[in-house]
Amino acid sequence: MEEDVNGDIEPTHYLDATDLPYDCLPYYNMTFIEDINDVVQNNPVREKDRAIYSMLQSIGIQKGEAFEPTDIQKKAALEGLELAYAYMQNKFITEGETVAPLWVKDGEKLSEWSFWNFGPQAQMGFPFEDGDEILIDKRAATYFYVTFLPNKLGGATFYLTGLRDSDGNMLNGTDTYKLNVPADVPAKDFWSAIVYNMETKNFNRGVDRVGASTKDLDDMVKNDDGSVDVYYAPNLDQVPEGYEANWVTTQSATNANDWFFLFRLYRPETKDWFKNWVLGDVENISKR
Repeated sequence: MEEDVNGDIEPTHYLDATDLPYDCLPYYNMTFIEDINDVVQNNPVREKDRAIYSMLQSIGIQKGEAFEPTDIQKKAALEGLELAYAYMQNKFITEGETVAPLWVKDGEKLSEWSFWNFGPQAQMGFPFEDGDEILIDKRAATYFYVTFLPNKLGGATFYLTGLRDSDGNMLNGTDTYKLNVPADVPAKDFWSAIVYNMETKNFNRGVDRVGASTKDLDDMVKNDDGSVDVYYAPNLDQVPEGYEANWVTTQSATNANDWFFLFRLYRPETKDWFKNWVLGDVENISKR
């Protein structure tokens, strides 16, 4: 030990990752199957995973063996991925499945904003189990758009999901939208309204600004009541003149597909803040 301490110490080498894109998204092509193979090869097969593991052998994944699928196995795997993606996408946009309306009175929606519909799983620590049943579909649909879930949800943040405009139509990547954010957002720290790509469930790539927040207020044009109108459109020329600082692009340099919101409240003022405050829907002002 003394020799190690007193000996020559090799300096720590640091890698400069500035401006280096780090892509951690899943892609629904053969790289997805290759990733599954890596998991199988580098982890023990648990008892509860044996049935699924046995099915993976049909597309060429065999523990301890090289992954060399046949053309037929590749075709089957890609068809399965296409169906799985469509299924999970449908779960995401279908009201009451992955997300559910937050503001409802007497069975009628008061707003298009939704919350993450975890049900009793949140209180249970997200085991995605119900008695003797493993909730495979619910687990897959949840992690389709969520990267991580803690064993216990805290009260530090609350996420609102915005899929539709005030007319109930899905948000699209060509029109101009306006979101009025009141001055009295019940967040002790700050709020943010961020654009996510509907295809990837990630930020739009290649853009300078992915959303707006309390931290932008000093530069934004405010209304007389202290609220701000945030404009979402693919191009700046679609935004009213003088509101450049209130604009967030919905155009991605690599993908122009449709999008959705996550409106975050950091440190909500009370646990039942939503009982006395409602966020207005985003308006499609291109339709005026």
